[in-house]
Amino acid sequence: MKFFCRYIDPWLALMLLAIGAWWLIAGSTVTPSAQIEVLEAGASASDWLDALGSPSREVRRYAKEHVLDALPPDALGMVALEGARSDDRSERLAGLWLLGHVDVDGAGEIARQYLNDSNAEVIIAALDVLARDPVPDARTRIIDLAENSDSETKAASLRALGALGNPDDLPLFIANLGASSSEVRNATENAIIELADDNPIVVPELLAAAHSTDLAAARGALKILGKIGGQEALDGLFEFLEYGPVALTSDAATAIGEIGGDVARERALQIFITSDTRIRAQAARALGALGYREAAVYLWGAVRDEIEDFWVRYHSLGALATCGDEEMAGYVIDYLVHGEHDPRLVRMGLEALGGMDGENVLELFDSIIAGETDLDLNQSGGNTALVAVIAGLGRMNSDESRERLRSLLESTSRDHLEIIMSLIRAFGKVGTSEDIDLLSELPQEEPVLRSVVSEAIREIEIRGN
Repeated sequence: MKFFCRYIDPWLALMLLAIGAWWLIAGSTVTPSAQIEVLEAGASASDWLDALGSPSREVRRYAKEHVLDALPPDALGMVALEGARSDDRSERLAGLWLLGHVDVDGAGEIARQYLNDSNAEVIIAALDVLARDPVPDARTRIIDLAENSDSETKAASLRALGALGNPDDLPLFIANLGASSSEVRNATENAIIELADDNPIVVPELLAAAHSTDLAAARGALKILGKIGGQEALDGLFEFLEYGPVALTSDAATAIGEIGGDVARERALQIFITSDTRIRAQAARALGALGYREAAVYLWGAVRDEIEDFWVRYHSLGALATCGDEEMAGYVIDYLVHGEHDPRLVRMGLEALGGMDGENVLELFDSIIAGETDLDLNQSGGNTALVAVIAGLGRMNSDESRERLRSLLESTSRDHLEIIMSLIRAFGKVGTSEDIDLLSELPQEEPVLRSVVSEAIREIEIRGN
């Protein structure tokens, strides 16, 4: 040190030491790609635990996708226990994640110890374990977390409560039907569906909740009734379709379609043929949700009837997305291209075409994307045709449609917010895990855009799981 002070400027010495330290740190840092290469080459259990707790999202995702196949069951259990009991938060999180995915005796009791942890991520990871290995004695604390936590913790709490299957928790689940968080709504939905298997009180309670003044909660109740199914639910939904509030009849129609069956199809068609205008429009929606091919001729007749009520024509055209076939697609294309129609009908028709077979549908979509179609874009509302085509591509759910959506997303100016948001929503419906990075890299200065991207990624992840 005396040598440095005598012959070298101290500030220069400090600078050299800092550069050296940076070089040592940089040289010893393992990049995400290098860490993944180590895992691919055949890593140890310890390496996998490190990867699960890595600060790199890319490494964590790779580890979660492959660790369950990379290690034998006994090794997975030991790594899970080692990590869960670690004082290091990253290792603890990794261990708890593993406990939620492998069979380890007493996993729930181990996780229960962390329900009072100071770190929210640890609590959520513990709740996810309890959703797989329920512990009845933890119920009181889980209820407290469900009632007094942020949306992510609340969702994890509801999943854990759902696993317990206690009918006394039904009021808490119903209270969360209209939650603003999609994750909370999904957890609530799954918990109620599980509870319905052994508890006949669930369907009547949901039918009562469907009459709530909270529209979001009412919609949630109708959606779950469709998933639960059964004659009691179907009768209640048809009653709602015919006599319920207009704002909710479309949700009842969708739920009827979810239940399906010959009885539902014939009943919906009979209502469409014989009822008054308002109910016919909703019956058309139900037929579309049911995908009743035999109803296509009646729906097409309503679309072409110029003196028919607009909304009956509109919803009949939408129903052809599932009731129509390749031949019907040709009729609809001819109808859209060679007639002068309300812009709303044009948009609905283009969206509906996405559900029908036929190369001529893709040809029309490509011509609209390229601006080469005879369709009058001004007549159909500016970007309306393109936005509708994007929705139609999302409905197609094929490699060809995903390729076109990806190309559009990469080439569309970020100034065209409506189109960008339509593309993101379409990816949410048909995207794969490969598309998550593409969506994550989008500029998200606009709050509404951030929300749409998050929802789309969430939809993709739910499908993947």
